[in-house]
Amino acid sequence: MELESKEDYKCKHCNKLLFKGFLVRDGHIEIKCKHCKFINTFNINNKNNEATPKSN
Repeated sequence: MELESKEDYKCKHCNKLLFKGFLVRDGHIEIKCKHCKFINTFNINNKNNEATPKSN
């Protein structure tokens, strides 16, 4: 079994860790930071499996 490192997704406002993992579908995900209450939005591009932050 080959272990792959998971990506860290951090709050763009306070830099606290939101979650670790992989985002694989097209679309976007919004996560509210438990620490500062900032809503982080990540856009997922299925072509290259990249999640890019969207500024709020």
